[in-house]
Amino acid sequence: MSKKKSVSVRAKELLSFVHELKDSGADFVSAHNAIHAPGGKMDALFPTEEEKAKYRQTPQCEQMWRVLDTFSPPGGDIKGPADVSGKFVVRLPKSLHAALAFEAEDEGVSLNQLVVAKLAGRMRQPV
Repeated sequence: MSKKKSVSVRAKELLSFVHELKDSGADFVSAHNAIHAPGGKMDALFPTEEEKAKYRQTPQCEQMWRVLDTFSPPGGDIKGPADVSGKFVVRLPKSLHAALAFEAEDEGVSLNQLVVAKLAGRMRQPV
């Protein structure tokens, strides 16, 4: 049985993959999908939430996002990550709003933190 590669080694592999995508001319959405969609490179290199959490603490994670910010936007009106504000309004049923608010209070986090965590954890970049 072979020993699993360290988080650092796998983080470097992912960063290299991002640079390969950049060199290939991929747009932001295509690159994001190749990395973050279910079954993408992130899942292949960091299959558990614990491993993903460790990866997010590496310098390569920050570098990956900086490189992704330089990718061109896809065709149409969709903007790249550097061009969006990070804010949008979502309308939802009062019952769901209340349930999320109770969960956030129970977890000791803000409603915004809870919703961002849930979106990030479940996102299929456009994922």
